[in-house]
Amino acid sequence: MGDFGIKISRSGFNIFGESDYRRISSDTTKNTLKVFMEDFETKSITSLDDEPFLDDFLITHNLGYNPAFFMYIKHPEIGKWFKASGGGGLAFSATWSLFGYYEYVDKDDSYNPSVNKITMYIYDGTTRMPSSPTNVDVKYFVLADPEEDAWYDSPASNTSQAKVGSFGIRASGPGVDVLTAEKKNLTLDTSFPYLKPTACLKFSSAGNQTHGMGFPPAFVGVMETGSSTGVYTPIENDILSTTGESLVCVDDTKVYYSGSNDAYITLFANPLDE
Repeated sequence: MGDFGIKISRSGFNIFGESDYRRISSDTTKNTLKVFMEDFETKSITSLDDEPFLDDFLITHNLGYNPAFFMYIKHPEIGKWFKASGGGGLAFSATWSLFGYYEYVDKDDSYNPSVNKITMYIYDGTTRMPSSPTNVDVKYFVLADPEEDAWYDSPASNTSQAKVGSFGIRASGPGVDVLTAEKKNLTLDTSFPYLKPTACLKFSSAGNQTHGMGFPPAFVGVMETGSSTGVYTPIENDILSTTGESLVCVDDTKVYYSGSNDAYITLFANPLDE
């Protein structure tokens, strides 16, 4: 290991000479998922007769680039949280379905592309449903990390920022002065909260596992592309089970998986219900 940055090992392991990253809990040469802003809201839904979606909502972040974005919605009738990616996330109940989606567009500017705003949509999954929800709980995380750039590459650009105060811990990406780095070019900044990985659960088939966190945690996952292929793809919610429902959801006690291939679900110690 090099003699730069900050590296912290997991309990029981010596950080010096350690090359197995499963034994390293923090390494400022690697990126952390820094939460620029987050919010939990109960959205009052206004059903739109002339559109397929129930309602849409605008988030203004003013970062000047498209940030990584995590959006989760709770199905009020079944009480489980689903991740809504750019591909959407569908959840059924006996009464109605729910579909979450987002785009880097400004709904107040004719839905034109925007590097400062994100529009979230909540859809009714099918017109066959006899009714629609009145209120839907939504949690989102706007990350300081850009959606379009690879954090491990040298930054394409950095507009020098004012030097920061003498508090907290900061580390920048390669080739960038940490004192004047833009938010997107920092690998660590303790002035931000961050998504804190706390567990990784393996599923070999459909089922559920108890997570023991006492609240519904934010999550991401990967799934094997086929039986014993050894190739994994992110479990985005446009990958649906045969019933049309999203493959992963959580509640206060459990993680639920409805796929058939091996999957790994990473849980974060960041609650979805606050």
